[in-house]
Amino acid sequence: MTCNDANFEHLAERGLPQGAAGVLDLEAALRLVRGKPFDGDAGAHTWAAPLVQTMNTKIVTVAHTIAFQRIQDEVLDIDAARHAISTGLDVEPAAEVLYRDWMRVEHRAGNPVALRQFIAQVRQMAAEMGFDDVQDKTEQLIQQLTTSRGTAKLR
Repeated sequence: MTCNDANFEHLAERGLPQGAAGVLDLEAALRLVRGKPFDGDAGAHTWAAPLVQTMNTKIVTVAHTIAFQRIQDEVLDIDAARHAISTGLDVEPAAEVLYRDWMRVEHRAGNPVALRQFIAQVRQMAAEMGFDDVQDKTEQLIQQLTTSRGTAKLR
């Protein structure tokens, strides 16, 4: 078996502390992701469950960081932000932080239809996962984005 985890780890460690200057390394790391780690071998690699969770967390962190950076003026690229989020959600469909990122991206892009779509999707995901509601941070962001005017600075 071969694994790009070492390459992913190297690029992520190099890119994460650099802010906007590290976004290309992070995007290169995310390009190494081909679906969920160990996908297709369910049960065959139960020994790898902790490793898979660690890999998923790293992938979500990288996707989140790319999305955050790519809505900043100095490295603005809405499509790159969307792609990073999509890749992260393919790996970890319940990563609410990525839904928040997607809402920020669509708000930054001035796309209220897509913003409403992702608000609905995060609420649906929470219900399907058996959660009572979305996280408080998500609810606060929804309120902020749906009541704000223009492209206010988002946290």
